[in-house]
Amino acid sequence: MSEQPTWFCPECHAEVGAQDTRCPHCGADFDAWAARPYGERLILTLQHPLSEARMSAIIALGKRGDSAAAPALAACALAHPSDVVQALEILRALARMPANAQREAARSALLTHPAHAVRSAARALPGTHTDAAQIARWCHDLAEHAEVEPRIAALGSAAIPGLRALLAEPPEVVNAARLFALQMLARIDAPAAHSALRETLYQPPLDRLAPVVAEAERAVKSAALTALAAREYGERADDIAWAFNVARLPEAAHCAGAQRVHALAPALARALDDDVLGAPAATALLAMPDALDAALRAPLTDWLQRDTARARLGTLRTLLCLAQVRLCPQPAAWRQAWRAAHPALRAAAARVAWAQRPRAALIPALLHGAVLPEADLAQACRDALAALDAWPLRTLRVGNALARGVPDIYGDHHALPRGTLSWLGAALITHTAHARPSRLPRMDILLLRAGLAADITLTPAQRAQLARHPDAELRAALRQRQRSARWWQRRRGH
Repeated sequence: MSEQPTWFCPECHAEVGAQDTRCPHCGADFDAWAARPYGERLILTLQHPLSEARMSAIIALGKRGDSAAAPALAACALAHPSDVVQALEILRALARMPANAQREAARSALLTHPAHAVRSAARALPGTHTDAAQIARWCHDLAEHAEVEPRIAALGSAAIPGLRALLAEPPEVVNAARLFALQMLARIDAPAAHSALRETLYQPPLDRLAPVVAEAERAVKSAALTALAAREYGERADDIAWAFNVARLPEAAHCAGAQRVHALAPALARALDDDVLGAPAATALLAMPDALDAALRAPLTDWLQRDTARARLGTLRTLLCLAQVRLCPQPAAWRQAWRAAHPALRAAAARVAWAQRPRAALIPALLHGAVLPEADLAQACRDALAALDAWPLRTLRVGNALARGVPDIYGDHHALPRGTLSWLGAALITHTAHARPSRLPRMDILLLRAGLAADITLTPAQRAQLARHPDAELRAALRQRQRSARWWQRRRGH
């Protein structure tokens, strides 16, 4: 007489009757379970109490080659540590799957299996690369970064030796491999990864490299500093200070501002006259407004004593920083800036005193600053001027002079770009002649033409004045504006 088969619930794996359609223990509907996708049922079968059922599922999953089953396979092997045959079959199934992050995580888990044969097979799994040389080769193969990124991420701390070995190589002009290695290191939360990031920040010194190599390595050190600054550790402020003062990394100024490193404020202030570090140093100081005034006082006094390009640049950035936080320098320092020979310093002094002094006297200086090549100063001056409805008539003479060119912070003379000239003409037409349109024809022809090319609204009186202007090209430009305005009105009417 043959032995009757034993039936198990596919959900809870409790013994059930052959005629049951629903599990009496967990209530699972056997018909609903049979309707599940085949791969999902195979993964659930890995929890079956019978080794024969588990083995059938393992072999089937290996033939399917779907790495989504890798974590469940590893869990099955570790749940039955004495079944070495089953664990080896699981490794054979993993070998048929793509070497992606899920498979690498499963293989790493099997390295802890109590059976030596299983651990050895896991280390020798085909397609597995955990040695330092292979990780370095992965980083150097730029075309494969997208594919190997999940593999390296799955290795976790095991990838650190390889990444560290690559970063110990001599820097080159092409730094993509080093940047990729830093990106992977930054994702690993381990003391060894932190140590490797700091090593990359400090070694090799930039002054020992050829200029083109040093420029590429500067980006690598900036990436290392960014990763370090995002972590909490005792030497973080020291690393940022070294990167700013010694390595001269602009990224160090950004990190100092983001982390509010107040101890670095005096060094940031002294760097405002620097072509490379000045702009990020100003941004960092603005992030620490409570340290701004004290840090800027001594450098500003020193720069105002010297009429050099660097001193003017430092003074300009200092005054703009003070203007943004609504602070005014000491009266003596302000007067010295207001009387400076260069128009950029007078404009910055006007901007910083905009809320404290009579505005009418500051408008010519602001108008001058609004057309200078220094973009931050120009925008700050334009923002201040936009708050006034009408300007004094003497600004006509100022505008006529400015239309012929202005000096930059280094003293070189520049013609106004088309956009700046258009802004100046439109501003003068709109504001200076707002009350008395009869003054419009006294504007420079160049400014009038440029103003008509801008998007401004002319009053009827201004339009009548310009229609009688002796310059034929100006009258033609006015007629062109009128035709364009009528066409636009008709189009909007439709």
